[in-house]
Amino acid sequence: MSEPFWYDLPETSVATDAEGNLCAVQPLLTGTMLQVPLAGTLVQVPLNRKTVSGVVVETGRPELGFKTKPLTRFAPNHERVPAAWVDLLRWLGEYYLTPLPQVFAACLPKPAVEMVFPKRPPKTIPTAKAGQAAEGKVTRKLRIETVPDALRPTDEQRVAIDSVAESLAAGSFQTYLLHGVTGSGKTLVYLHLARMALAAGKRVLVLLPEIALTPQTLSRFREFLGRPVLALHSNLGAKARRELWSAVFQGSADVIVGARSAVLAPIDNLGLIVVDEEHDGSYKQSDAAPRYHARDLALYRGRQSSCPVVLGSATPSLESYQAAVAGKYRLLELKIRATGSRPPSIRVVDMREQFALQGPLLISIPLREALQAALEQGGQAILFLNRRGYAHKRVCKSCGSPRECPHCIAPLVYHKARQTLLCHYCGFKSPPDAPCRKCGGIEWLDTGRGIEKVQEYLEGIFPGVGIARLDRDSTSTLGGAEKILSRFQSGELQLLLGTQMVAKGHDFPKVNLVGVIDADSGLGLSDFRAQE
Repeated sequence: MSEPFWYDLPETSVATDAEGNLCAVQPLLTGTMLQVPLAGTLVQVPLNRKTVSGVVVETGRPELGFKTKPLTRFAPNHERVPAAWVDLLRWLGEYYLTPLPQVFAACLPKPAVEMVFPKRPPKTIPTAKAGQAAEGKVTRKLRIETVPDALRPTDEQRVAIDSVAESLAAGSFQTYLLHGVTGSGKTLVYLHLARMALAAGKRVLVLLPEIALTPQTLSRFREFLGRPVLALHSNLGAKARRELWSAVFQGSADVIVGARSAVLAPIDNLGLIVVDEEHDGSYKQSDAAPRYHARDLALYRGRQSSCPVVLGSATPSLESYQAAVAGKYRLLELKIRATGSRPPSIRVVDMREQFALQGPLLISIPLREALQAALEQGGQAILFLNRRGYAHKRVCKSCGSPRECPHCIAPLVYHKARQTLLCHYCGFKSPPDAPCRKCGGIEWLDTGRGIEKVQEYLEGIFPGVGIARLDRDSTSTLGGAEKILSRFQSGELQLLLGTQMVAKGHDFPKVNLVGVIDADSGLGLSDFRAQE
């Protein structure tokens, strides 16, 4: 299915104005006339021998040359998505060469549709709650508070805030690159701008590179703004999804914070869009279609909504920085740490020298000694190794052939915790002890160090120390990342070992050591950004 279907509005349920234009529809189950913008309205329609849900994307009286069927029903509570959002998805499908029905299926998930058209009708009719109008729309209340001294912007932050505020007040689109060193207070700039946008009656969209950052950012925005802030990402539970989409359909989703999929949130009246850590590769959706870059979609939405877009980073992507230098974006710089703290001292260890001293090691001697000192002082440490699994290559001892994915011809990674060989490209799995395809050998040699092997090593040399691993495997369950980060924040864990998930702007006051293991391993990746 590459194109939407056309359906008929029954004659008895359509009202027209003096010029014959459609101006109202009559939901077939209510018997009352309602002023409903047709574009974006959720409906159910007959398709073959079943009834499916859909969204009205266009109305008119085209000459199709074939018969059309009537709509089955409209959303019972008039749920709809903004017409501008429909236009956004049209552009997304055209620009990224994805059929429009496939785009809608990805951007309007099944839980949202099932909430509008439940398979089983609710036992009780929902009543309006306190603070909620009778027609089902939340009454907006703006809470203005004085700003504590700790949250007052510095001179540099004030310049950045005032610059973006000009576009916000004018209601004009402009892209700002907020280039701030680590600890310079970029988040505080976002908070003050969000407050200004809300005071102007606008909505705010904040994008983060990693789902694990959402709880920390949600807490800051809720505390500063004094109002509900909704999360939108793929790891939401059923209850959170219902609350989110209920707020979207009621028009009360004023602030949304989330990972890359949040850029497709069906909200209108946007006054500010923030893309934190704009350089991060996680903003690129490369798995299931539609494949898109969330940062670029944020820029399109900013132009569509006539609102400023703030791209924040301590290490901007080359193309964003070049656009700022060329004047396409406005460059805002934060060169001083907001707390006045000094930059960390950095030591580079040559592992060739370490090999000469003590043979092959998983971590260097200086890093091991620094870890020991940090733990003895009651501090915490973070170690970064961007390699999932236990060993990244398994080789036959008899003939030397590596175990490879039959689809991708890439080495299968040994995951000891799951006792499987896994392809990190297509997801192919294989038993770890299956015989060699070339010679039938059953003895294998594991080469390379993955994060599981380093965790096993650290647990051996630091017995009794709370150690956790933060990667895609350890956080596959709902809320897994939040639980690990919460234990580390509380001090229950002293050492956090992770892949790129730990390098996303977390704030842990007790951390006094960060180690990067095999720092130059990423330079040889088959990616044009490897050196970057």
